[in-house]
Amino acid sequence: MDAVQEADRWPESGSRERRWFGLDDARREIHPPGAAAVLENIKRPELMLTLVRHAKSSWGDPGLDDFLRPLNDRGRRDAPEMGRRLRQGGVQPALIVSSPAKRALKTARIIAGELDFHEDDMLENAVIYEATAAELLALVQGLPDEKRDVMLVGHNPGLTDLANFFLRSGIDDIPTCGVVRLAFSARRWRDITAQRASLLMVDFPKKNPDTA
Repeated sequence: MDAVQEADRWPESGSRERRWFGLDDARREIHPPGAAAVLENIKRPELMLTLVRHAKSSWGDPGLDDFLRPLNDRGRRDAPEMGRRLRQGGVQPALIVSSPAKRALKTARIIAGELDFHEDDMLENAVIYEATAAELLALVQGLPDEKRDVMLVGHNPGLTDLANFFLRSGIDDIPTCGVVRLAFSARRWRDITAQRASLLMVDFPKKNPDTA
């Protein structure tokens, strides 16, 4: 399910504990057995793609090459926060592919740490830096089919344009450290199209009013 709000208090908050699970973990933990059988009938999307724009970067050195710009203080706060939200939402990528630009790679590493994804297993792909939506689409369609849940960390305008291509919608701009998670009714990455895409979540740091 997609959760849009998490309440601090609810009718049984004094007697029940709330815990979030990904579907596979829930199947192992839930009881009684009859409830687990219900979860077995839930079908996960065949392919899932999480688009992540890099966190806020620094413009403090006007002479620094764009490729080398680091995260600023806000970016270093937002990246772990978004990683925690993804973890709470049950996101468990099998592969993370990042732009090699310094701000994107640092964002990817921070989020990977929050998801217990070993950063040595991350891939860097230079195509992502300054890529158009068409170039990003070609990259995604070339992903290995055994990796069913992939995270792509990159830049605007390419990421926003790619999200709008799949969703046939009008997302104005994926904010810094914003996330768009998509599902596809396809067994092979090369077969993904807008007609086979559906939206699982959109999130970004300022969506939570407690985040500056």
